[in-house]
Amino acid sequence: MLLMRHSYDFGQKDSLVTDSVTYKLFYPRIRLQHTIGFTQDSYEYHDFLPVDSDYYKYMHYAIATNVDTVKFNDTWRNLTNDFAIISFPQKNNLNQFLKLNAGLELIKGNVSQFTKEYNNVYTAAEYRNRTRNQLYDIEASGKLYVTGHYAGDYSAYISLQRSLRKNVGSLKLGFQNVTQTPSFVTTEFVSDSIRPVAGTDSVKVNQALTSFPVTGINNYNKENITKIFAVLNIPPANLQLGGEYYLISNYTYFNGLYSTAQYSTLFNVLHLYAQKQFHVTRHWNWYLDGHFQEITGNSPVHLPLVLARSRFAFEGNFFKNLFLSTGLEVRYNTPYKADDYSPLTGQFVSQTSTTISNLPDVSAYLNFRIKGFKGFVRVENLNTISFKNGFSFSNYNYSAPDYPTRGFWFRLGIWWSFVN
Repeated sequence: MLLMRHSYDFGQKDSLVTDSVTYKLFYPRIRLQHTIGFTQDSYEYHDFLPVDSDYYKYMHYAIATNVDTVKFNDTWRNLTNDFAIISFPQKNNLNQFLKLNAGLELIKGNVSQFTKEYNNVYTAAEYRNRTRNQLYDIEASGKLYVTGHYAGDYSAYISLQRSLRKNVGSLKLGFQNVTQTPSFVTTEFVSDSIRPVAGTDSVKVNQALTSFPVTGINNYNKENITKIFAVLNIPPANLQLGGEYYLISNYTYFNGLYSTAQYSTLFNVLHLYAQKQFHVTRHWNWYLDGHFQEITGNSPVHLPLVLARSRFAFEGNFFKNLFLSTGLEVRYNTPYKADDYSPLTGQFVSQTSTTISNLPDVSAYLNFRIKGFKGFVRVENLNTISFKNGFSFSNYNYSAPDYPTRGFWFRLGIWWSFVN
């Protein structure tokens, strides 16, 4: 990823005079800003020693017996030019501004032996206002694709945060709505002017916008997701409460290892959560996170009803420069029909036949900091201990049907900064 941004400000000069020093000040009022960005995403499946019988048995995919490699690869490049005008209404409050911008996206994909190019033009706006008394924080933004492959796609976001009382907490309310074109991996077959990579002439062909073995691709409608949320923070009580409510329509998903579908019926997702820190003693703390999730209707989305994480930690500042936190971490979710996984496409697949029921994940950790030196030690998945055939870490949990997670896992990390 490459990003370059430059700007020019028009504003007001000022100065601050003290007994012995005069400080030159500048307050921007209008800013002209140009941003150019380049990203490249590559998706690849590569098997150097394929066994044709295994592909057919486990992946239901037929390959020739004399094939010595199986490879699928998509590469997408995105070059974006964005020009913005930013206005600061109050010279001494840069946290309040209005931004109007427009941009051109140049997208190029190398798919199988073909290339495909798209040009998209979008407009956007953003307003931020964090009041000087720190009581209100308003954020509003929107983006609309005017022309191109994404024409008609848009996103809108607004939130308001209010400090309840000094040093007591804050309440944040928000709304977001997004309409988007389904992913290229599920995009319809196209009949267009496509240029072969090795040649120069354009040809008319029907070609999916992916080289991966995906079938059932249709002319899907745009997806729409609405999110309403609220967050209550109470720092003196070390408590955070929140909730999110989603309205989803035209949800595009994989309903088989290689087939896609779209669920056009509107369905809802409710997510409630709470985070709390309990001071047990001076150096012992108990951190508890709880999440409740509920889905209405017969949608292809499946989530555990309850997800919880608990940490019991010994922590504090010792010997003046040692900051330490060590303890146990436990994570658990109720049984649910977790998505299957398709290794050839790298996509998760909605399924309703297998229920995943796991033991709680148990880990022990040690985090510390001594001045500019930081380090951590973690031993994870202690719950996989098994005594069936002697001592081993083989009682695996599963992240998807037939996909066990790791057994015992040791991790060590250090970070050291030097300051001259």
